[in-house]
Amino acid sequence: MVLSESTAGFDRGAKFAHYREIPSLKQYVLVSQTEAMVDTFYRVNDNTWEIETLVGLDSDVELKALGITVKMADIYRQVELDETTSL
Repeated sequence: MVLSESTAGFDRGAKFAHYREIPSLKQYVLVSQTEAMVDTFYRVNDNTWEIETLVGLDSDVELKALGITVKMADIYRQVELDETTSL
């Protein structure tokens, strides 16, 4: 899910709370549109989630639920970022 400034709080809070109730959901990924930052939430068991925050175009995003890794630079390939936030 790509975060917008107007919905980021809802996406991280109430919406994620609802998504956690879906037993088959294994991973929830939030992608910032203003800086090179991705938060991944991965279900460890029924009630526990791990969170990993990745910052910078040199990072790799592990999508454990799919068994793949995606380069942050690929996610943001055609996105113009402020140079001070894309390091």
